[in-house]
Amino acid sequence: MFKTLLPYRKICCESNLSPTEIKQLLEQNIITCFSLLNSKPYYGRITAYDFSARKKYNAIKQESINPSINGTYKCVDNITTVTITTTPHIILIIFVILFAIPCLLFFLNGISEFLKSFDIIILFNVFIPIIVLYGIFLGFFLFQSKADIRFWMYVLLLKEKTQ
Repeated sequence: MFKTLLPYRKICCESNLSPTEIKQLLEQNIITCFSLLNSKPYYGRITAYDFSARKKYNAIKQESINPSINGTYKCVDNITTVTITTTPHIILIIFVILFAIPCLLFFLNGISEFLKSFDIIILFNVFIPIIVLYGIFLGFFLFQSKADIRFWMYVLLLKEKTQ
């Protein structure tokens, strides 16, 4: 249960494509060098058996605050195993931390008031801003990372690994 509350996703998948074919598909969808106008939907880097990418903001501006996608792929017994990991962008994490500072001060003030009066409603009200802030952050991350994962599963012809 706690795994679903973390802003981190790791998915292991299998594909019938060879690592060479996967690398070609990655090269068709990831910009790896400077390009002013490009129709590829992601920018990042590709190496022999791993890749790192982030969705572009638009055709001209590549930088975005979408989640980072890191992946590895290797062939075992004619089945290529692909592991995709998504993490939030560092700017989004900093933004949440900056908004969490007032929430933390509100929390500390609320706890001191709770210890004086032992009123359970004060304790409940203390957690509302923290839950709302984290809920917005987690919802934003999950919405964007699920779209990225669906895209890569479709492009690389992946199916989730059965364990």
